Parts: sequence; structure tokens; C-alpha cells
Amino acid sequence: QLFKGMGGAEYIASLLAGYTGETKEEAGTTFYENTAFPGGWISMAPPLSDEQVEFADGHANDVEAMSQDVAAFLMWTAEPKMMARKQAGFVGVLFLTLLSVMLYLTNKRLWAPHKGKH
Repeated sequence: QLFKGMGGAEYIASLLAGYTGETKEEAGTTFYENTAFPGGWISMAPPLSDEQVEFADGHANDVEAMSQDVAAFLMWTAEPKMMARKQAGFVGVLFLTLLSVMLYLTNKRLWAPHKGKH
């Protein structure tokens, strides 16, 4: 990773689901193989396991599905007002587009009589 925090929810989900089950011990520390972690080995034990949670609606409870859920929750907690910001930005872009069209048409109407005269 070039910058800290780059990758977002996709990186978090792949980190949580990327454990292979292989372990090694170095200097009294246990490392776990993780395909998503730079270098391939991480000292954090796998936090999720299959069928760890049971959903009433039959939602998948494998590591992949749970890692996606955890990543989505962490992204929401990091930016709870993101949807409101995106909606405000969309309204702003629509307003500016409408204003630009109106200004263009007004400009064309005001200057049309003067452009033909030299």
C-alpha cells in the first residue's frame, strides 16, 4: 500500500477472508498466512470462522459473507453522513447544470441582435 488506509472496504474484507490456515512461529510469535496482507504473514489470528453466526433469514454465514458485513459496518462507522453528503452533491450538480443552461440561453438571446452587426 502506498498510503495508509488505501483500499477501503475491499481491503478490509479481503484481509478478513484471506487467511489460508497456515501458521509459522518466529521469535515466540505466531504468524498466520494471509493472502491479502503485504508480505503474506500477519500476527493477528483469524477473527472470523465459518458458521460463527446464525441468521434467522438464512443469510450466508461463511467467512466471505461475514467479512463483507464487517467491512460495510466499519465503513459506515467511519463516515455515517456519507449518503447525505452524496445527495447534497448530486443536488448541487443538478442545480449548476440547470443554471448553466439558463445562463447560456439568456446570453444567446441577449447578444443575438448584436452579433450580426459589424
